[in-house]
Amino acid sequence: MTSNRPLTTIMFTDIVGYTSLSSLSESDEVDILELNSRLHEYFIIQYRGTKLEEIGDGTLATFEKSIDAANCAIAMQQYVTHFNKYQLRIGLHVGDVKACSNDGLGNSVSISARIQGAAEPDSIAISEVLYRAISHQLAFNFREIGDVYLKGSVTPFPLYEILYGPIKPKYADLKRLNYTPLPSIFSVYKVQLLMLGILLTCLYIHLG
Repeated sequence: MTSNRPLTTIMFTDIVGYTSLSSLSESDEVDILELNSRLHEYFIIQYRGTKLEEIGDGTLATFEKSIDAANCAIAMQQYVTHFNKYQLRIGLHVGDVKACSNDGLGNSVSISARIQGAAEPDSIAISEVLYRAISHQLAFNFREIGDVYLKGSVTPFPLYEILYGPIKPKYADLKRLNYTPLPSIFSVYKVQLLMLGILLTCLYIHLG
């Protein structure tokens, strides 16, 4: 039976090595989870998506436009790799989502989650149907991953990767994400030298 539900682009994300976060202090682990949650909330809204739910350390969202989903995934990966505090895997697929059902959110969501599981850390893996929908966009660069046997599948699933480069984060984005980067070691040395200079100046005035 053909579904009458409109097709949507489904995003599933997951923190790489989430269990290893337990080796961090409780405050550091909470900081990472809160930063990840703020990152998703901010960029999903910015690219006109809908955050459906958080499943453990994973996040499920949908987008009416495939281009918005792809741009959102790129933005999140660029910021996460810049933060260098944790890594994400992202999977994108096109299908329908069951809003209310006794058998979960539907097969398309399961496929999206499995595509995410097949992605490399810091990467964005997408299905062939999504690749066909956005491959004509000159703003995107792709790499063919090839046929992959997703978890639970008996036939190979063609996958592609959306490529992206590093960025210089915008101050407005960092402010909204409530993210304050730690000062570099060179900045710390500069402050220490400045304080030493002030101290020596004070001593010189006092002794003179």
